[in-house]
Amino acid sequence: MAMRVGELDTPLLQLTAQDQFTLRDACQGVCIMGGIGSGKTSGSGQALAAAFLRSGMGGLVLCAKPEEADAWRAYCRTHGRMASLLEITTTGAGLNFLAYELARQGAAGLNAVIECLMRILEIARAASPSQSRGGDTFWEDTTRQILRNALLILYAATGTVRISDLLQFVRSAPRSPDEMTNPTWQAQSLFCQMFTRAAPLLDDETGSRCVSYWRNDFATLDAKTRGNIVISLTTTLDRFNHGWLKSAFCERTTYVPELSFHGAILLLNMPALTCNEDGIIAQQLIKYLWQRAVLARNGLAAQHQARPVFLWADEAQYFVNSYDAEFLSTCRGSRCCTVFLSQSLP
Repeated sequence: MAMRVGELDTPLLQLTAQDQFTLRDACQGVCIMGGIGSGKTSGSGQALAAAFLRSGMGGLVLCAKPEEADAWRAYCRTHGRMASLLEITTTGAGLNFLAYELARQGAAGLNAVIECLMRILEIARAASPSQSRGGDTFWEDTTRQILRNALLILYAATGTVRISDLLQFVRSAPRSPDEMTNPTWQAQSLFCQMFTRAAPLLDDETGSRCVSYWRNDFATLDAKTRGNIVISLTTTLDRFNHGWLKSAFCERTTYVPELSFHGAILLLNMPALTCNEDGIIAQQLIKYLWQRAVLARNGLAAQHQARPVFLWADEAQYFVNSYDAEFLSTCRGSRCCTVFLSQSLP
């Protein structure tokens, strides 16, 4: 079935002699629930996937199970979409998410970078088998303050933001107001070196605000509280300082989410059940970047808006997070069709 661009009433599936499932229906979102072996994936899921591929949509496919990638390769082969398939694995492909946000918005993108990093922390907490303080507003607000005041300095000093610099900067930050004036600390601290390089490039108000934060807020936090926050932040982000997460997200960029606006099917072959927590974090980060790109696409030129796109998550319980509520409430206007499949379990 050829896609008729711009027509929300385009039929995708013929359900009965009288009833059709249209693009308008798909843009309202689909949730498929059922027990193990009930046919969620092979029945209604496969029928929807085939309809989306035949209609020419681009999309993002998350993989919980190793066999998910095999299934989507078969779908694309059957429906003539192999040329559109872009398989993203733990090797080769890269999306430097910090450079991506800064390239899009420059210094104005620092807040977007902060939200990406906060999302990573949330995802890591949810993926971790241990209990955490995920709902602690003080923890979240303080972490966001640390990131904001660190990234301002790093970006001014280096013209970019790197996870490795961020980790060193926070770890070397002053632990008391007096330490900031200690010559020994100043000589050894990356924090001090970056601050010295950044100071001439910051306006007086911004510079004073950053100095005040690190001296009067961060350095005066209770030592145990400050230590817990720093350890939690740096331990989570250190995942991106080595291994395949570093090459996938902190080095070169070989694809961007916007490719799906022109028909690319981004298949995230880094299954949650084999790559474990790193696979969940990686896929949720790409999903978040893709969702934000979709919501922003109506600000782009007309040729980037017309083609419908889809977000596909089988075993969606591995991939849902707090941002999904906001996305699902507004993505219809961006012609995004979301399909979540999950088990009917508590």
